[in-house]
Amino acid sequence: MNIQQKKLPKSQMELTIELSHDRLQKYLSRAAEDISRELNIPGFRPGKAPYELVEKRVGAQRILQHAAEYAVQDSYPEAIMQLKLITIGSPKIELRKLAPGNPLVYSATVALLPEITLGDYTKFKEKKKTVAIEPKEVDETISNIRRMYGKEKRVNRRARKGDKVEIDLAIFRDKVPIDGGETKNHPVVIGESKFIPGFEEKLIEMGENEKKQFALTFPGNYHNKNLADKEATFHVTVKGVYEIELSPLDDAFAKTVANLEKMEDLRKRIEDNIRTEKTEREQQRFELALLDEVIGRSKFGDIPDMLMQNELDRMIHELKSDIEHRGMKFEDYLQSLKKTEEAVRQGLVESAERRIRGALVIREITLREKITVSAQEIADELKREKMLHAGHDHDMSTLESDGYKDYLRTTLTNKKVLRKLEEFALTK
Repeated sequence: MNIQQKKLPKSQMELTIELSHDRLQKYLSRAAEDISRELNIPGFRPGKAPYELVEKRVGAQRILQHAAEYAVQDSYPEAIMQLKLITIGSPKIELRKLAPGNPLVYSATVALLPEITLGDYTKFKEKKKTVAIEPKEVDETISNIRRMYGKEKRVNRRARKGDKVEIDLAIFRDKVPIDGGETKNHPVVIGESKFIPGFEEKLIEMGENEKKQFALTFPGNYHNKNLADKEATFHVTVKGVYEIELSPLDDAFAKTVANLEKMEDLRKRIEDNIRTEKTEREQQRFELALLDEVIGRSKFGDIPDMLMQNELDRMIHELKSDIEHRGMKFEDYLQSLKKTEEAVRQGLVESAERRIRGALVIREITLREKITVSAQEIADELKREKMLHAGHDHDMSTLESDGYKDYLRTTLTNKKVLRKLEEFALTK
């Protein structure tokens, strides 16, 4: 087998592969046997007719074309292994020379894993931040729990802070209703600050069936970029006012909400939970910051289109799943942004590129540090996953699939690499 290589832009390569006529013989025999199964040749069972009879019936070129499929299937992986190339996706195959009595010549255009010159991954500027818990964080959490357990009572008076009001709401810009800006019987607890600044305060002193119009400006960091920093007119009708009766913050409250004996025990548990959550968030931030440092010190080859498109597909899928998990439809989300799916996709290109570079860095460190994941580690992680999904509507056969085990192997490898980076960051 003779192989010629030609580098192409965007981490692609064209291989020109030539197979001798002698090597092609076994594929010709296999092809003729396949074709003979479809023929009715007197005196011979399907698949048993001699090569010469099959060739006479269908012609040498048809046998040759079928043989070329077998030849490519066998020789292409062999060529990739011989050259030690790391390819992405399927190759584009083009037959260059296919004639009886001659060698077979074909080209395979392949996308390659981008080259990487790894930067120093043993020294870091980033420092891990100390997690601190403020008493007001515990107070706010207790206040939220207290409201959750509060008893509602409809009252015939004007709304005040702490009340729940049900409202009909319509939002306009330049006298035109905004998409998704109308809702009926929507509950609002005045003081929870779940709406844009100034909105809940406008509801104070409103009574049942009272209407009000007022203008507010959406904040600059509002999730809908089309409304950020824009003024809108809000039409509100109060449908009902509810007083929320809150339980006293005593030991009985701790017993009710968490089966704890003392209120101080509840505070301690909440503080521990907040600390755990903030510690996990800081750990994630720190690890990503370390990875970003290595990415910034490294040099990368061009990212092939196929790899970029695959990553964008993955990110769009993740976005759709997240939106659906929050009870929204992806179409409504696009409408709120006034964007097409393709526009959102293009907006993710920079993030996709960073994720690809991060994966390349992790892969290179995995090789250099000889990081491995054992079959036992995968089995242990799989056991934990099954326990998490126990009792839920989940196909357990999916967890046992080879694809899911490969996913766990990748996930565990990534964790080990990030831990290795943290070791370097904390010791040097």
